[in-house]
Amino acid sequence: MLGADQPLGTATATRSAWARYWWGEEAVQFLERTFEEDRDVRSLLTGKGTWVNGPLRAFYKHGAAASWGNGREQAFNYAVPTPVIDPASLPSLLPHDTDSWQPVTNRGPHAAGLLTTPIFLTKYATRRARAHAVYQAFLCKDFIAGNTPIGASEDPDLAKRPGCATCHATLEPMAAFFARTVESTWTWLPQANFPTDAALCRKASNGAVNANCPTFYDSAFATSQASYLKGSYNAPQNADRGPAGLASDVVSSPEFARCVVRTVGEALMPGQLGDADAALEANLARVFVANGFRIRPLLRAIVTSEAYRTSNNLTSSAWRATEAP
Repeated sequence: MLGADQPLGTATATRSAWARYWWGEEAVQFLERTFEEDRDVRSLLTGKGTWVNGPLRAFYKHGAAASWGNGREQAFNYAVPTPVIDPASLPSLLPHDTDSWQPVTNRGPHAAGLLTTPIFLTKYATRRARAHAVYQAFLCKDFIAGNTPIGASEDPDLAKRPGCATCHATLEPMAAFFARTVESTWTWLPQANFPTDAALCRKASNGAVNANCPTFYDSAFATSQASYLKGSYNAPQNADRGPAGLASDVVSSPEFARCVVRTVGEALMPGQLGDADAALEANLARVFVANGFRIRPLLRAIVTSEAYRTSNNLTSSAWRATEAP
């Protein structure tokens, strides 16, 4: 697809490409409805519902379970995956109803806004990539390696390894929130079938680990007393909280509001926030929070500020200077 309002390309496309296009449009619906309807921006991370059209309904009802299955899951009595959305909650739409978007009020207990949509979970295919995307986009932070030299180490825990710990001490616990969401897909590993510590996956007396376990559990961290669901070794408690737990922690952080303010403000008046005017950013964040994390009061505060008028009031000579090569 070249776009919802554009013709189809002449190249042969796969059926999966058609589904993936509509995954992206689902995320567009999240964003457009949040801003157009002046919803609480926190719902981008915490929202339980979504919007689907005909192709998405068909995907969630029939195709979503098809990505699962490599034989190993049967050792954990989990042959049929948990649906991304309960089929009974899907609206009545035909597969060719591309222009009709209907709400799904509740996708289920594990839903967490954009963080549990197929497009997010496949675009950011690994646990660490997903955590980094949230850290960067919603807290306006990034992982920057320190000056500690990377030395030889046999410690598999990157949160402790010299030269790696600077970033991974923060990244690993965040990645653990996605331990129950299979990498490269959206399949959920329920606690009943995949406990954080599975006796089946602990090391035997001879040091061996059950051959079915490395698909789902970290053999490098297994002992005779404990095993760890993949990605959870650094913060096993976060695995059971899931993406919804990460979403809750992020939107509860004071850095969330300031990040939204900075992202929106920098688009309207580049270079005016952050270190350039921390007081203005803090004031806009207070306005944003006081108005229920809604975007319109924030936009009103920005465009009526002196900083906005100044940044958009260039003289003709100053304007030409900005256009000079």
